[in-house]
Amino acid sequence: MGFLISAIDFFKNLVVAKRKVVNGEEIKVNYVKIIRKALGKYIVWAFIIILLFGTILYSITFAVNETWEYLTKLTNSTDIDVIYDKLANMTEEERLAFEETIAFVTSEKIMKYIDKERASVPSEIYATKTINDDGNISTEQISVDISALSSQYILPWQLIGAMDIITFNGMDNDNTKVLDASNYAISQFNWATDTTRDETKYWKTWDVVTKVDPKKGASVVSDGEDDAEEHFYQVKTPLGLLDSVNTCFGLYQYEIKQDVVLVDEPYSARQLVEKKLIKTKKVLDHTETVHHSDGTTSTKKHYRTVKYYKSTYTKTRNTLIEDQMVGPTFTFNPTKFIQFLNASEYTVDDLDLLKLCLESMPNTNNILDMLDRIIEGDYGDLDFGAIGGISGAGRIPLFHQWDTRWGGDAYGSSGTIATSGCGPTSAAMVITGLQGDISKLDKNNDGICDPREAATYSVSHGYRVEGVGTSWDYFADIGKTAGLNVRQYDVSQYKKVYEELKKEM
Repeated sequence: MGFLISAIDFFKNLVVAKRKVVNGEEIKVNYVKIIRKALGKYIVWAFIIILLFGTILYSITFAVNETWEYLTKLTNSTDIDVIYDKLANMTEEERLAFEETIAFVTSEKIMKYIDKERASVPSEIYATKTINDDGNISTEQISVDISALSSQYILPWQLIGAMDIITFNGMDNDNTKVLDASNYAISQFNWATDTTRDETKYWKTWDVVTKVDPKKGASVVSDGEDDAEEHFYQVKTPLGLLDSVNTCFGLYQYEIKQDVVLVDEPYSARQLVEKKLIKTKKVLDHTETVHHSDGTTSTKKHYRTVKYYKSTYTKTRNTLIEDQMVGPTFTFNPTKFIQFLNASEYTVDDLDLLKLCLESMPNTNNILDMLDRIIEGDYGDLDFGAIGGISGAGRIPLFHQWDTRWGGDAYGSSGTIATSGCGPTSAAMVITGLQGDISKLDKNNDGICDPREAATYSVSHGYRVEGVGTSWDYFADIGKTAGLNVRQYDVSQYKKVYEELKKEM
């Protein structure tokens, strides 16, 4: 693969160099220098082979990028909805022009890639909204928009398209192998339950009776504030928060913090709602002695009007409490991506080519980082547990063939355990889990049979079939060496295998 990638780079330089201009004029390219540099590094390869393979691989690699550039120029947009609508409403003349311009993929296939991207993540979930009106509870099912969150884990159509093109399926509208295989790469969402935003309004209402005496002024007869009952109106709106997302490259795990207080107001000052006169009362103000002209006197009483008012007051406060999502933490585990590759009939060994196809495409930075980790065998944050601490009969451990502890070890004269050692890795898990006699297998005396030791046994006993994998006879042999009872069934006897497994459950 290193040679093929270098061939691509060589022809990329050769072709791109012609396009470079200075002040509107083409630069004269020193092709001799470019060719000498490439042949100097790979002198053992004949130029005609480089020319053949390089041209093919260059065409495949840059067909992906050229497709994207053509689409964005055609629609003057990078929005996939705009691109999709343009492709769906092409005239026959436009479709033919597209096929003449773009190699390796049809407009119909691109629409299928976009359909797959759209369907790869949910845009809404349904949950219960609860309203508590002073103890009277009502509920309703509502749609919660989670598109902003789920879109972070979308399966880019560019990845599907690149895989379809480099496996030479992009021109076949009826071939859905890669499209079907991409189901392995779709993220699985686990939504946190009972996560809400709680908005609550509290209030108290009471009456204040005042007496207004023209002579003595105003005075409070009664004030019900201290005895006022608290009322509330609460709306619990469901939130679309994630517990975890299992992507094709690993697990994103979130932490849910419950009942985070965002607003907790004190009660406001009292606010007058209503004031009304409830009664009037005449009270004796003073008595006047009246002197008449005939020398007699009389008494005259003077009254004043006292008014009673009832004022209704209220005061309020608001709280806002919500559950929040923190994180995520990420555990790298590309099992689902490897399954996508396998189902597409593509190999880990050829990831460099896929990476080159995606390098200039949008929405692929994270994918490129993950591809680098797979290519480099960097699985440092995989939590496999303490491998020597396995206990309990019948507990089958999980070994990954690409684990850096053994993934880079050669498996025979071609391939490594990471690329070709699925058989020995599976055997190592079963032998260790069933606690077989590993005295003849455990070379490092750590108490288990690991994939390296299982692969060594395969090679030394002639079960490694170069270019194919591992012979079926290997499993019976290594199982018996470990003291296990081994019975091999034909594929057609799958029901017997099922019955055997049921006995142990």
